[in-house]
Amino acid sequence: THAALALCLFFTVWGAKLIAIDRYGSDLPYWDQWAKEGDLLLTPWFERHELWKNLVLPHNEHRIAPTLALNLALVAGGGQWDARVQCVASAALHAALAAGLFLWALRRFSRPWALASGLVLLLATAPPIAWENVLGGFQSQFYFLAGFTLLALHLLLTAPALSLRWWGGLLCGLLALVSMGSGLLIAAPLVRARKGHHRPLAEWAENKGLRLMRCDGKLTPVAGFEGLDRYREHDVDAVFAVLRADGTIVHPDETEES
Repeated sequence: THAALALCLFFTVWGAKLIAIDRYGSDLPYWDQWAKEGDLLLTPWFERHELWKNLVLPHNEHRIAPTLALNLALVAGGGQWDARVQCVASAALHAALAAGLFLWALRRFSRPWALASGLVLLLATAPPIAWENVLGGFQSQFYFLAGFTLLALHLLLTAPALSLRWWGGLLCGLLALVSMGSGLLIAAPLVRARKGHHRPLAEWAENKGLRLMRCDGKLTPVAGFEGLDRYREHDVDAVFAVLRADGTIVHPDETEES
């Protein structure tokens, strides 16, 4: 059955990661895990039972609330701060993500194509290619981000508007924002799939006091805009501001991230 095949992929990927963790893993926390998780999450929780504020505080330029919640639950449930336990949980998340994608393919593609996609997923996720994500206990945010984003896209695009599944997709989108989000780009579409160099759009944006546009997914300064390939279709957005992870709204040219 589909579920049995997905479970086989899950345990194969998870088992491969467990071998790497057993051979090369360490129970010591990793890099900035000492400060963010140890000083700013675990200590306030065990000393003063402070939780919610510390979960959503930005870590550098990101918010990683699901990762912090998972690691706190593992420490509280296991009675000790062991990075290997966190690595095992992160590996299970990655394996579940691969199995979920495989299950989706099994339900929508023919059997040969679905099995081929399963092989690709196996080769992409089982080997410890990104070894820091496998051996670091503070890396599950990547899997939360990918999982919640894919769920949000699937539910929002397939469910009737305002249905229970649609609201679930919206919730997944919000959770993706706090899984590893560094902020929001506040923009408005100007053209979609339209040919032209679109220099008049840049002139209009500059007259409105805007400094950036997003052309085919890339941030482009309005000043000195030379135009796009006039014979290809383009998507152009006007960028108004950036909402950063710390909650402040700034113009995008004032942030290094932009």
